Amino acid sequence: MKKIIAILFTILLSANIAYAEKVSMYSKNNGQTIISKEQKTKQLANITPGQKKFIQAGTLFNNKYYQKTIKNLNEIINNKEDPFFWKGYETDLSCVYQLLGMCYLQLQEYPAAELNLQKAIAIDQRNFYAYDSLVEMYHMEKRFAEAKTLAQKEVDLVGQMNGKPYYNLGASLVELKEYEEAISVADRGLKIAPKSYHLQDVKGYALVMSGKAKEGLPYLEYAAKIRAVPEILFHRGCCYEALGEKALALADFKAVIAANENYVEEAKAHLGKKGF
Repeated sequence: MKKIIAILFTILLSANIAYAEKVSMYSKNNGQTIISKEQKTKQLANITPGQKKFIQAGTLFNNKYYQKTIKNLNEIINNKEDPFFWKGYETDLSCVYQLLGMCYLQLQEYPAAELNLQKAIAIDQRNFYAYDSLVEMYHMEKRFAEAKTLAQKEVDLVGQMNGKPYYNLGASLVELKEYEEAISVADRGLKIAPKSYHLQDVKGYALVMSGKAKEGLPYLEYAAKIRAVPEILFHRGCCYEALGEKALALADFKAVIAANENYVEEAKAHLGKKGF
C-alpha cells in the first residue's frame, strides 16, 4: 500500500506550522493563552534560531531539496544551546528526527531513514507521523510483518482519536493476506473516521481479495470518487475484473499505467492476462 502523498502533506504541515503554533500555545498572559494576531506576531519574532531553521527545512523539503534539508536539521540537532529544542521542549526533537528520516526515505537511503524515524518515536512515542513514515518504509521494503507490529502500536497509542493508524494496520494485514482481520480493523477505523477514503479502500480491497468483490465495490467506488490515485484505481480495477466487468477494469488499469507512479507493473500484469 502506498501512502506517500498523505505522508508528505502531514510532514509539511508539521514543518511549517507546528512550532509557530507552539510559541502561542505555551505563552501565557495572566494565566490565559495568548491568541491575538499582534501577540502571535510578537512571539514569532522571538523564535529561536533552531525554530527558524526548522521552518526553513520544511520549505526546503517541500521543494525537494533533501540534502539541504538534512543540513538544516543536523544543525538543529548539533546546536545543544538552542533554548527551544534543548532548554525546555526537548521532545520536539522528535519532529526534527521525523523530518530527517523522511528526507532519507525520499532519497531511498532506507537504513538512515529507519534510524532517524526510530529516534523520533523513541523521543515521543505519540508522534504518529513518524509511525506513518516508518510503516511506509517497511511497505516499500516489503517488510509487512514489521509494519503490522508497528501499526498495532500506533493503534494502541493514538487509535482512539485518529483513523489513520487503522489504515496502516489494515494495509499491512492485506499485504499479509490476513483479509478478515483487515476488514475488522478497517471497520474499527471507520467508526472514528467514517469518511476516510483510505479506510474505505482498505476494506473494499480486503473484501475483494477474500472473494467478496460485490460487497467491496461500493467502498472502492467511494474511495475513487474522493481520490482517484493509482493505488485505489488498481484496487477498483481488480474488483471490476473479479466481477467480470472487463471494460471497466481495463480503464482503471490503463489509468494506473498512464499515471506512471505506483502499481504500474501490477497493472501491466493484469492486462497481460488472457481475456484482456
